[in-house]
Amino acid sequence: IWGPPGTGKTHTIAIAINEQIKRGRRVLLLSHANTAVDGALEELAELLHDEPVYTEGHLVRMGASQLDKYPMLSLDEVIRKKSEELASQIKDLELKLLPMQDKLSDFLKIQAMRDGCRQKQSNLSEKKTIYNRQEKELKQYMAEIGRDETTLQSQKAELSRLETKMFQTRRTKQKILSARQKIYKVENSCEERRNAIKLLQSKQPALSLEIADLEKIILSEVSAIESALSTVGLTESTLEKEIRELAKKIDAIEQQIRELERLIAAVRKQVIEEAAVIGATLSMTYMSTDLQVQQYDALFIDEISMAPLLPMFFAMGLVSSSCTLIGDFLQLPCLLYTSPSPRDRSVSR
Repeated sequence: IWGPPGTGKTHTIAIAINEQIKRGRRVLLLSHANTAVDGALEELAELLHDEPVYTEGHLVRMGASQLDKYPMLSLDEVIRKKSEELASQIKDLELKLLPMQDKLSDFLKIQAMRDGCRQKQSNLSEKKTIYNRQEKELKQYMAEIGRDETTLQSQKAELSRLETKMFQTRRTKQKILSARQKIYKVENSCEERRNAIKLLQSKQPALSLEIADLEKIILSEVSAIESALSTVGLTESTLEKEIRELAKKIDAIEQQIRELERLIAAVRKQVIEEAAVIGATLSMTYMSTDLQVQQYDALFIDEISMAPLLPMFFAMGLVSSSCTLIGDFLQLPCLLYTSPSPRDRSVSR
């Protein structure tokens, strides 16, 4: 159908589709632009607004639209009308779910506080173990140094006695050498232990400070946890049980909501399957599986001069009987070929 602007193409589309509906045929109405699809469907609704085909939601507009005058053309509106009871049930369940989720969130925050506090308590225990081990090592080193000093005094006295002998035999000289070696060994051992003591003593103040800080933090957190538990009427022993039971209830309600949403999706599928006319953009035909799986008898494409060829041929493959193309070939096509400019020619070279 060729018609210049203002010659009644949209009205003609509406009348032609109405005739297809009367013959029990299913129609797919397409255009490259949303406004064109909306205009043709509104023109059709003008003819059929009192008929069941409109009031029961069998004229369906898929995709973005502006259909304020005839809202029952919108797929979303038809689904909303047909699933009001399901949507109401979902709303009731969501209202029931909200305070439970808030309550669970509060419980989980307390649980996180408690777990964090337990981690700090574990760290504190480890640091105290390290500190106590260092204290034990210090006492051990000091005791060993005390024993070594006693040994040194004895060995030095023996060395002095040997060295003051007037007559030193070979045996005496060997004893002197052996005594000196023993003294050297003990002195080295003492020095090593003194260095170890210095190292341990240098670490202890910082470790002691860390322990004191952790103890203060843990004390504060324990108090905060006890206060939080008291606020929600729980104890630390009942917290886990309450979380499990509440999570189970929330999961059950969410399962009910998912089932209701599945039923609404089934309503959507049914509305599309029962539609006498489906209106959409050309691009939606190859993007929407909902459109592709349907069977159509007739296809109408408006503003054909603006339609890209591939989507148009794709849409034609979805219908079994007829295709009507409407537009004005004297209007701008979808692609406008022009002679290359000097700049384009220089780039191509």
